[in-house]
This record gives sequence, structure tokens and C-alpha cells, in this order.
Amino acid sequence: MIRQLLASFAVLAAAAFAWLYFAPGAPQVLTNAGIVLPFGPQAQAAPAPRPAEPASAPAAHRPPADPAVVADRVVPAVGPAPAPPM
Repeated sequence: MIRQLLASFAVLAAAAFAWLYFAPGAPQVLTNAGIVLPFGPQAQAAPAPRPAEPASAPAAHRPPADPAVVADRVVPAVGPAPAPPM
């Protein structure tokens, strides 16, 4: 039982080290979570997000979409709806 537990911890530790060294972006994930490791690759802090640029018109001021236009665009992409059962 103890050997199996130690073997499980060893496998998990090996997987964690492999993820840290081989997964792209792993150091950035740890840095964003606030975890700083004294070994392994270090990531730079994430840059501050830029504010979103305003859209041409806010959603409250846009006219509602025409259902016929929406149906013309959706039906070719998805296909017609099946007939309801009788």
C-alpha cells in the first residue's frame, strides 16, 4: 500500500515536471496563478490588457435583426429543421 502511494506520487511529480518543461505556456500559467518556482523556465508577467475599443454602435442603439435574414443565413449553414412528429 505504501509503495503504491509513493509510486503514485512519483508518477504525478514526473508528470508535473514534464508539463512544466514541455508544455508551451506552462510557465505563463503558473505566473498568472501567482506561483513562482525557484527552478525551471520562468515566464514574464502578463502584459496589462488594453481597454476594448468601442463598437460602431452600442447594442442598445442597433435595430433588431430581421428574422428572415437570420433564417437565410442559418439554414444553409445548419440545414433545415426536421419535421415535427405527428
